[in-house]
Amino acid sequence: VLVSDIDGTITKSDVGGMVNTVGLGKLGFKQRAYAHTGICTFYRNIQNLTKCRILYLTARPMSLIKVTRTYISDLQQSCRKTNARVGLPPGPVITDTTDLLGSFKREVVDKTSHQFKTEMLITLKSCFASAGRDTVKLPVFLATFGNKNTDMVAYEACF
Repeated sequence: VLVSDIDGTITKSDVGGMVNTVGLGKLGFKQRAYAHTGICTFYRNIQNLTKCRILYLTARPMSLIKVTRTYISDLQQSCRKTNARVGLPPGPVITDTTDLLGSFKREVVDKTSHQFKTEMLITLKSCFASAGRDTVKLPVFLATFGNKNTDMVAYEACF
């Protein structure tokens, strides 16, 4: 499994990612493709090389799941090599289970979003182990992508 954060990792910034992808979508406007150049091709290439599935793990609240999924599924960029339109690989989106204020407080004020992400990743890893997978010989997570120290803390706790 490849794990990716969304805001600041796929989008160009944390706050800008929320405003340009969620804020506009919630107001009924078309979401902007506010993403790092080449991110779709990068993730598609990794997925094609590794044959792994991607999991989008975000500290966004569950109330924003619909617009977040729409952003992930609709994002398209031009590939520099072929000029073809490329989207992000499909995959589940896991969000924080708190409401908007709780998620904001955890992410911005307390800076503890890693606790939620760590819990989710450990739970996912334990599902594989419970199904009989040797997660030492065959790790569940091939690669993890994030833009903040809290992402790194969560990802390191699961390896």
